[in-house]
Amino acid sequence: MFGYGQIDHNCLVSFFTNARYRAAICHWEDAARQIVGQFRADAARYPDDPEFGRLAEDMCAVSAAFADIWAEHGIGSATQGIKVVDHPAVGELVFEYSSLPLADQPGHRLLLHVPKPGTGTEPRLAELLAEPAAS
Repeated sequence: MFGYGQIDHNCLVSFFTNARYRAAICHWEDAARQIVGQFRADAARYPDDPEFGRLAEDMCAVSAAFADIWAEHGIGSATQGIKVVDHPAVGELVFEYSSLPLADQPGHRLLLHVPKPGTGTEPRLAELLAEPAAS
């Protein structure tokens, strides 16, 4: 078993164990099912890789939410969707996303997020980019 903190190096781990990250995701339960389904689909693609099983076992031990969703045995592979984030400085940000396979790197994907039109996300992002970085 390994420890988790505020600095994680795996998006699945961060999604389920980082309180700050979890608080920022709107509709967290729906997103959680989607990310676990994607993880299970990736694991099925590489049945001889023991790291998927190890990570799933560790995640079940540290996250009841992950364990409950993992026990549902859902499989998913969302290539497009909506992601809603609650940013502490500017409020709700709504993105349309697309997951694109990288032909030269099998098993890797590029996740592209663009502001969803009509949601006010684009001007909020501009506001964030215009603010000086905190030291």
